[in-house]
Amino acid sequence: MNLNMENFYSYLNVLSWGKFNELNVPINFDKLRYCYEKYKNYAIQYNSSKPLIRRFGISLISCTEKIDDPTAFGSLLEYYDKTGIKLQETDFSKKTEAWHDSGLEESFNEISDHLYRSHFLILKPGGYFPYHRDYNGFPMLRIIITIKNCKKENFIFGLDDTLLSLQDEKIYLVNTNLSHFACNISPKDEKEVVFIVMNVLIDKKTEKFLFRNLKIR
Repeated sequence: MNLNMENFYSYLNVLSWGKFNELNVPINFDKLRYCYEKYKNYAIQYNSSKPLIRRFGISLISCTEKIDDPTAFGSLLEYYDKTGIKLQETDFSKKTEAWHDSGLEESFNEISDHLYRSHFLILKPGGYFPYHRDYNGFPMLRIIITIKNCKKENFIFGLDDTLLSLQDEKIYLVNTNLSHFACNISPKDEKEVVFIVMNVLIDKKTEKFLFRNLKIR
């Protein structure tokens, strides 16, 4: 990872595109849904210290090759406080079995070595992430891939001062360094919201890939 000035300018360039952009990266959503169905029984609680919040995850890229490693699903600061082990986002670089079955390697092969902690996220009705920021000291942004029930009647995603209007089976580049929240607002026990979040390190290489795949450019 080379954090030189050229790559820093790439990060600024990507930020200048705006806080939320749709991407046209070709993805096999049939394969992605099949992958989710195959591994959904391995989903574990997101942040086990808050078990009443109905949110779960399946690792795609983690610090181990396990799809159910709890280290991937929580605050790294809390993990350090509990264990004394300091992990960074760039420590989460190992592809899991679910990643290899997802078809995402084919879609993101060009920047695969720039992808870090990534997972399926499942929000049951009432499940949510409160307002927070994802800033981690690295020039990273998030790629969000919507899988199921991510339309506004089931799911709200707030970014800064904006409620985003998401659609299923779309890919978005999102600046989650800004404050944001997400919530499944479906009626009780009706619909689960499923999407993928991927950490992408921004440098000249990823800038070129992302710009080439912007829906509007």
